[in-house]
Amino acid sequence: MAVRAFDGQVAMVTGAGRGIGREVALMLAGEGADLVLPDLDGEAVEATARQARNAGVRAQAVACDLSREEQVAGLGETVAGLGGRLDVLVNNAGTWRYSTFREADVGEWDLVFDANAKSVWLAMKHLCSAMIDGGGGRIVNVASNAAFVPRPGMFHYAAAKAAVVSLTRSVAADLACHGILVNGVAPGPTATERIVERYDLAERGKTIPLGRVGAPDDIAEVIVFLASPGNRFMTGETVMVNGGLGMR
Repeated sequence: MAVRAFDGQVAMVTGAGRGIGREVALMLAGEGADLVLPDLDGEAVEATARQARNAGVRAQAVACDLSREEQVAGLGETVAGLGGRLDVLVNNAGTWRYSTFREADVGEWDLVFDANAKSVWLAMKHLCSAMIDGGGGRIVNVASNAAFVPRPGMFHYAAAKAAVVSLTRSVAADLACHGILVNGVAPGPTATERIVERYDLAERGKTIPLGRVGAPDDIAEVIVFLASPGNRFMTGETVMVNGGLGMR
């Protein structure tokens, strides 16, 4: 059997119940990684785990609110159950709301920041020790094109994803001495389930130089590369994957 890129590695992908996170988890499983999959939607992420196991890897789904520190800290026990090492952490979980900065209330602000920024910090805080003990690893944080290209009605989401970009740089500087590379990916419009429900994708694609919105696997392939042994010398960067949208 051919050696796969992630054979012998353990990867955690947050928010793997659907969309980009699900695609990342299945790509990693196909390349041999055992998986820990925390998600607020336990039923959805268990379905992802079942599919991942078809690739012959171990995959543990965990119903988890990633904005709750005690629950994130508890993920270390799941990692221990797979041997105690953690090679890859993909912080993908998040959510968004639409409202102007004048319409939104504090509860909505807190929800968006907790899901998109606080969860990233907590996961890195509590799980980097397993990487340090193992001699290194890769962290990939999912930001958004919205952090760089503002859109009306998404001020808190854009601010939270900009925080993810900043966290990525800061933590990359802290962890470089431990051989841990920390990078980000900022997707543009991507045909996840929620986007398909909300937008006319053909019309949205007309605003993108490549003429279409992204597919989840377009984004996942970049994330998987950054998480792979093939990424040896890139850290602290956030890659925009948006079909050229930022050029306009």
